Amino acid sequence: MLIGDASVIIDFESAELLAVIRDLEDVVVVPDLLFEDELSADLGPAERQPFRIEQMSAIEVAEADAAAAGPGGTSIYDQLALILARRVGGILLTGDQALKRAAEAVDLEVHGTIWVVERMVGAGLLDLRAAGDAYRRMVDAGGHLPLQDALDRLDTFSATGRFDPVA
Repeated sequence: MLIGDASVIIDFESAELLAVIRDLEDVVVVPDLLFEDELSADLGPAERQPFRIEQMSAIEVAEADAAAAGPGGTSIYDQLALILARRVGGILLTGDQALKRAAEAVDLEVHGTIWVVERMVGAGLLDLRAAGDAYRRMVDAGGHLPLQDALDRLDTFSATGRFDPVA
């Protein structure tokens, strides 16, 4: 199970890849408050389909609020995604470095946009040209993706047929 934070979902929306997420083997789960407050206004009914919205308890919301108030630079929405990933034993998807550090500090598996796109390519859901175009759209929309690194990884895959693990 994949737990999405807003940064990754926004990247995929800007790259017009939300429909492709639906075809991944894993379900992408989003905390209810994160979805309603940060994403729902920008996503139409068809764009909402790839996601399962998970209700967070009052205790989890209070825990997220307390953690966000502390050091580390994460928001309450970041913390909700982290708490949900811990609860369900899922893989956290984020492009946010502070959230990545927080997830690693509690030994959660965490990946970003490049990892998901590479899974799409590896599953035959996206060809290399479409992946490169998607990366460019993400950056053009204001995403913080390391574009040249992502494109270099696609070139390596084209030459070798495999992706090296994302650092």
